[in-house]
Amino acid sequence: MSRRLSHHLAITTCALIALLWQYPSKAAEAEWAQCGNVLQLPPRPVFAFSPSDPQAVEMSGDVANVQEGGISKLSGNVEVQRGTRQLKSDHLEYHEAEELIDVQGNVQFWDEGTYVASERAHLDLRAETTELYANDYIFLDNHSRGEAAEAVITSKKLITVNDADYTTCNPGSNAWKL
Repeated sequence: MSRRLSHHLAITTCALIALLWQYPSKAAEAEWAQCGNVLQLPPRPVFAFSPSDPQAVEMSGDVANVQEGGISKLSGNVEVQRGTRQLKSDHLEYHEAEELIDVQGNVQFWDEGTYVASERAHLDLRAETTELYANDYIFLDNHSRGEAAEAVITSKKLITVNDADYTTCNPGSNAWKL
């Protein structure tokens, strides 16, 4: 493929993604002729706790180990909740002084209209960012899903995916994919 054609294809692809992203309500309501319109998030877990302060971070797990220096480790059925964001994983390490959380193993992340399944994630509570690695994602607002090497979610609900593919097809169908 010529360099000019490759450049044109990249620009066209970016324009298509931008266009689809601008009209989430139209996309969610549209009959996705090639792919169907039944994209759904996996059900959110019902957590055993309910934080009274939306900025409070609540964590639980089957086994807890608190170490000197404000490092806490949780394992087994780990659950984290802060505001509308929920996370489940197998293992968690929390650094209280830096307000950092690292999770590994069967990571599932939910926020309003967003779901990401990953093997590991890093949460910076001060910066209000979540980084998820090697993941599958679903964004209901624009009826899209895909796989990404990395997804970064900010407090402003800005989501950036890197080394990713993208489709509006339902799971099990990739009639088209970028």
